[in-house]
Amino acid sequence: MSSPQPLQHPINKGGIINPLWATYFNGISSSSVSTPPSAPLTASKDVQTNSSSELVSIDNTGTNNNVMSTSPTFDSKITVTTDVDTATVSASGAITSGSLSTGTGAFSSNVSVDGNLTVSNNLDFNNASNGKLKIGIDTSETPSIVADNLVIRGEGNLGMSILSDNDFGQASLVFGTPTDNRRGDIAWNSSGFTMRTIEVGAKLYLKSGNSIDTLTLDENQGARFYGNVQIDGTVTVDGVTNTTGRNKTVTRKTSAYTSVLADEEIFGNTTSSGFTVTLEAGTEGTYHRIVNTGTGGNTLTIAPNGAENLIGANSNFTLADGEAIILVYNATDGWY
Repeated sequence: MSSPQPLQHPINKGGIINPLWATYFNGISSSSVSTPPSAPLTASKDVQTNSSSELVSIDNTGTNNNVMSTSPTFDSKITVTTDVDTATVSASGAITSGSLSTGTGAFSSNVSVDGNLTVSNNLDFNNASNGKLKIGIDTSETPSIVADNLVIRGEGNLGMSILSDNDFGQASLVFGTPTDNRRGDIAWNSSGFTMRTIEVGAKLYLKSGNSIDTLTLDENQGARFYGNVQIDGTVTVDGVTNTTGRNKTVTRKTSAYTSVLADEEIFGNTTSSGFTVTLEAGTEGTYHRIVNTGTGGNTLTIAPNGAENLIGANSNFTLADGEAIILVYNATDGWY
């Protein structure tokens, strides 16, 4: 048998295998190695550990690239010194690292991070599903297909914060399209909170249960309420007031009744028998028009609330068939 020849490879320094790597050759010493064993580690470009000294260098210019018969463990980083697009580092199992850094990189399969993930530049999600990001614990809830690109899931209270870096900055949530990247937004700054549409002709809709229109705001500062509007305070009108429908609340009664603030017209039909309408506790400026619409000769009695005055006295007032009275409340004088 001929004498073994030294392994000619960058890992072979002057014919002597670095003893730090001798254990990766199945216990075969450099003096007995005649041909390199087959190994799972290959590279088309230089791969080296970036520690205090070079431990491994695999150069595709040589002929003995397959030198390791077992998978090695690296305690320091693996650095690819060639272009990213011409060299690939792959693993069939998990890659565990205290620090994984790259200028530009892509993951073709799932990536799990058990600790913190810090991104100092842009983080882009581009795939066939238009990019989807899920944050939080895995729960059984399935997001709506119209809002599943960013999903925050978890148990109990959840939230999302948009924070400006100073008290005079603006925190915004912006909505746009490919042709116009800002068609509407929700924003906050030191002046207040704003919800707006920016596109000409667009309206702002407020909908209630079952997507029913409740309020519409247009570009001409017009506001339309769909349904009844209750105002507990004062209404100031700077322009002209127009009404296109019935603008008075009409209540018809045939028996005893206590009025409410919204009653503007009260029709009391006493044809069958007379009865009493008791006024609610007065509120400044409240207006009631009360009519006896009966034809049976019976009386409609109006009674004040508690100790309040009705036409100058704390006493009842009566209406005969066809008679009416308009009452307005003042906190000092009562009902007149």
